[in-house]
This record gives sequence, C-alpha cells and structure tokens, in this order.
Amino acid sequence: MLPHLAPPEIETFLDWFVSVSSHHDVHFLWRPLLPDPKDDMVLEAAVSARVDYLVTHNLSDFRMAPTLGVGIMTPGQLLNRLPTSAKP
Repeated sequence: MLPHLAPPEIETFLDWFVSVSSHHDVHFLWRPLLPDPKDDMVLEAAVSARVDYLVTHNLSDFRMAPTLGVGIMTPGQLLNRLPTSAKP
C-alpha cells in the first residue's frame, strides 16, 4: 500500500490521523445526489462533520460535493497541502 513507508511510520501517521478525527452522526437524507448510492453516504458523513474537503481518487463521482460546501481532492493533492512536518 505505502511501500516507501516502514510499518512504524504508517502506525505513527494513523495514530495522528485518528487523533484529529471525530465521530459524527448522519441525519441528512437528500439522496440520490451522486451516481453511486454508497458515495451519497460518504458525502452525507462529510457534510455532517462539516469537513472542508473529501479526499478520494474518485473525483468524477463526487463532482456534486461542492454544491453542499464540501471540496474534493485526491490523496496526492492532500499530501501536497500538508506542512512538511506532517508528511509521512
């Protein structure tokens, strides 16, 4: 998956990721909005959590996300936005 990272580096990244994450209940039901119903559930969670961006390789299926205030970007774009000190 991440061949350039050693298991301890991956564990450190995941520990950080979980530490900045939070649980949110989903109460929105505007489906269907996206081509894949499973993606609608992901978008609902993103809106509920009031995230700025949804990170996915599947940009085309989430093209409607910005209409609900959620930006979309690829994992590579996210890594490019991280401060050098936060990069794995």
